[in-house]
Amino acid sequence: MHGSVSSRPLGLIDPPAANVILSANQLGAFVLKPDRLHELIAIRAALGLSQSAMAHLLELTTRDYQAFEWGECEIPNLYILAAERIAMAHAVLHDAPMKAPPELREEALALTRLMASQLPAETSA
Repeated sequence: MHGSVSSRPLGLIDPPAANVILSANQLGAFVLKPDRLHELIAIRAALGLSQSAMAHLLELTTRDYQAFEWGECEIPNLYILAAERIAMAHAVLHDAPMKAPPELREEALALTRLMASQLPAETSA
């Protein structure tokens, strides 16, 4: 897989742009978001996993995973989304909600509120 992931020499990236990814919020304004490299490392660290264990969960070789963390190639969004899903499952399975990334916790709370608002009101007999 390592050879199939496109890489870009770090010297060709504007240093401030290398550290952030812009994303649109609900109002259409752009906000700074931590880059994928730091997000992936933060998720792995929060879960207390080794690089090898995280690679296994993402169905990567350890070396391909290390290439992501060492900045040798770009991290496809698919792997960030998978890592976030792994963190959410870990948080639920281990009754440790703080293990899930903050953005996911906020989304989960919003979904819970939405579901609660759409439940039929219980009638007392």
